[in-house]
Formats: sequence, structure tokens, C-alpha cells
Amino acid sequence: MNIPVEHIAMVGDRLFTDVLAGNRLGMFTILVEPMVNPAKVVRRYPVRTVEVWLSQILGASLNQQHNFTKPD
Repeated sequence: MNIPVEHIAMVGDRLFTDVLAGNRLGMFTILVEPMVNPAKVVRRYPVRTVEVWLSQILGASLNQQHNFTKPD
């Protein structure tokens, strides 16, 4: 497609795969909550818990929310 990396975003629910890979490639990254099938009983996500815990130890903040709507 020959698109510059500055015009591409990586969206993913895994911090140490999706977001880390996107950052290493110079992309804008968006960390989202995992998609869940409501028909299944959902327990905790141990891998996600470890990723969040480790990122907090390393000084990363995962609580930022941005509103990207265009102004009128």
C-alpha cells in the first residue's frame, strides 16, 4: 500500500504484543479492553493483569482516555 508509518495506527488488546510492536515500528498505538463473548462466563484475564502490573512498575500509565472527535 506504500503508506507512511506516521499515517498508521495499531489497535490491540495486548500490551506486550500489539502495543509494543506498534511502538517499535513508530506507529500510533491504541490499547483497548479485550472483546468478550457475553455468553461465556468471564473470569479475570491473568495475562492482562500481569501486563498492567508490570507496565505500572515500569512507569507507564494505562488510565489515559482521549476524545478524538472533531470540533464543530
